[in-house]
Order: sequence, then structure tokens, then C-alpha cells
Amino acid sequence: SSSILSRTRQVVELQLQLTQSNFVLDIASIQRQILAATRQVLCAQSSAVYLLDQSSDDWVSQWSLDASETYSFQVVPLETIEFFKEPTNGVMQAPSMLCAPLVLNNSIRGIIQATSKKSDFCDDDVELMLLISRVAAAALGSFLQTQMLKTLHADTQASRWELANSRNTMRALFENLPAAIYIVDRQYNLVAMNRNRADQLALASENPVGQNCYHALFQRSSPCPQ
Repeated sequence: SSSILSRTRQVVELQLQLTQSNFVLDIASIQRQILAATRQVLCAQSSAVYLLDQSSDDWVSQWSLDASETYSFQVVPLETIEFFKEPTNGVMQAPSMLCAPLVLNNSIRGIIQATSKKSDFCDDDVELMLLISRVAAAALGSFLQTQMLKTLHADTQASRWELANSRNTMRALFENLPAAIYIVDRQYNLVAMNRNRADQLALASENPVGQNCYHALFQRSSPCPQ
């Protein structure tokens, strides 16, 4: 019917919006879009998303949108959510409630729920709810993956900063040691020289680093005898 096609189109539009903006939206904005679309598509008075708390087996994060467009968030005990007592990959249906799982990586990570429709939910509503749950799960999975990548990037940047800071500290210590020190590699090339050693050589503009140590420091044509 034209009604089911129109409502399916709304779900597709939700998927496009979430896909295009997933990298810039926070979790609350994603949930708000999902909840608003769920209410509109299913003609429900209210909608809710429940996500299992990854740090605890006893609590569930709940985002909800009611008939007055009031958006709320709270953490509720897992035992109070009927769906999680006997989880299923299908839709749980009651006269005034539809509930579908959010499956991420073949594991149920939460549920999406629509309640208080003026008439009973029908078979078309069940199919649309399954479609919404898949779109929502994909969006949430993409968000979580993006957050993980951002965390890894932040950790990498922090590690690079720590490494650069350590190098700067070591360089400062090396430069300010009272002894005259230089470092050579296996081919007798100068790798580094501290300030005291450079001052002893009374260097002008030429930097000896990279040259043969025996030539730059001792004006020899061959390595110094052992």
C-alpha cells in the first residue's frame, strides 16, 4: 500500500541521515533521530532505546522520547526490562507495544521500543520495526567503531607526544652535560655532538654531523688506531 511505502521511505531517509552525519553526531543526537523516526513511522506516542551497559551486567542505559517531545536519559536496572529476561532476534509484540533487538556483531546489545499507538500494532508495523532496528543497530555500531578509532588515534597522538617529549628531554640533557661528548656509528660517521664538544672545536658555520669523525675531529684520513 502507499502507506507502507511512504513509511519505508522514511526509514530509508533516516538511514541516509545517520550515515551522512555519523562522524559528527554524538550518541545523544543519534538516539534522538532514531527515536523521533520510530515514533513517526510507527505512529506511536513514545519510543525508547535501551543499550546494555558494557561495564556492568546489571544496568541498562535508556533513551526515550514521549508524546510531548520530551527527550530523557536514565540508567535503569536490567531486571526491570522484560525483553532481556528472554531475549529473541524477533519482534516482541503486545497490543500497545513493539520491541525489537539491536544486534551488533551477532550479539544483542540493546532493544528499540515503540509504545502507545492509538490502534493496535499490525503486521506492517512489525516489519517496519525490524527495519528500524537494523538501521539503528548499524548506526550505533558505526558510532561505537568511530569512537574506538578516535580513541586509538588519541592514544597514538599521546604516545607520539610522549616520545617527542622524551627525545627533547634527552637532547637537553645531552647538550648540557659538562663533558664533551660525541656519538659515532659503525662507519665512523658523527651522529651527534653536544655543545661542549662543538665549543672545543670552535666550529664556525659548518656542522660536522654526518662527516667521518676521524676527519672532522682529528683531521685524519683514516680511523684512529684502537
